[in-house]
Amino acid sequence: MNSALALQLGRQPLAVREARALGHTEKRLRGPTVRRPFHGVVATETPSRLDDWCRAYLAVAPPGAFFSGPTAAALHGLPLARLPSGLHVSVPAPARAPRRPGIRGHSVRVSFGDVIVEDGLPLSSLPRAWCELAGIVTVEELVVVGDAVARRCTGRDRLRELRGALDRSVIRRGLPDLLQAFALLDPRAESPQESRLRFRLASGGVLGFASNLPIRTASGSDYRGDLVFPERRVILEYQGDHHREREQYRRDLRRRLDLQADGWTIVELGPDDLADPGLARRVRAILDRAVHRGGDG
Repeated sequence: MNSALALQLGRQPLAVREARALGHTEKRLRGPTVRRPFHGVVATETPSRLDDWCRAYLAVAPPGAFFSGPTAAALHGLPLARLPSGLHVSVPAPARAPRRPGIRGHSVRVSFGDVIVEDGLPLSSLPRAWCELAGIVTVEELVVVGDAVARRCTGRDRLRELRGALDRSVIRRGLPDLLQAFALLDPRAESPQESRLRFRLASGGVLGFASNLPIRTASGSDYRGDLVFPERRVILEYQGDHHREREQYRRDLRRRLDLQADGWTIVELGPDDLADPGLARRVRAILDRAVHRGGDG
C-alpha cells in the first residue's frame, strides 16, 4: 500500500469517498494491498474480530445506525451458541434499513436508553439486545442469554430491566418466544450450561427445583447446589471441564461426602446428558425413588 495512504489510515478503516477527498486516486485505492472489508471502505488489513468488522462498517454507516440483535449480544459478550453471518445494524424509524453486502439492516423504533456506546461502538443495550434475538434464536437460547443479562443487572429485582425492555418491545414475530423465555429466567443461574439444564428439565415437566440454593450441613459447612430439589433432597450438578482440575476434584469429593452424610442424593451430569432427549425422564425416575424428607438440610 502507498505509504501516504497507510499513514492516513493507520488501523482505522476509511470510507472510499474520504480517501478520494484526501487526494488518493482510484488506481491507488484498488492496489493489491488495499483491503475492502465492505463496499465503499478501504483498510490496511482485513478485520479479524467482530469489533474490527463493526469499526470498518462505521466508516459508511448511515446517521443513527447502531449494532443490534446477535451482533450487539456478541459485542456484549453474551453466550450465543453461534453467531449468525452478517452484521445486524439498526437505524431509528422512519429511516430506511441499511442495505449492503454483509449487513442485515433493520428500521426500528428506539426509546431512551435503548442504545448505548461501548468502546466507541453504538449498540443495543443489554436488555434490548436480548429482545432483538427473538425470532432469530430458540427459546432455549433466549433463556440462556436472558439469564446472563439478568446476572449483570443490579438492584433487588434483577429482572426489572428485562421486563421493561420486553414491555417496550414492538417485536411481533418473536413475542411468544420472549414471553415464554421470560417466565423461565433465573438470575441465580451461574453458567450457560446450568441455564440449559434448567430449561430442558422444565420443558420436560420436571419442576420443584431451585437454582444455586444455599445448603448448610450438620457439620456446619455451607454449600450451594446447581439445581436443588429440597423436598426430595436431591441435587443435580453440572460438571464442566474445570471440575477435572486436581484441587477442584478434591474439593468436590469432600463436599459430596459431607452432603451425602446429611442425606442428600448428588446426581452429576455432563455434556452428553444435556444432549440426551431422555434427560427429563431419567431425572424424574431419580426423584420418584428419592426419600421424601422435607427441609433444606
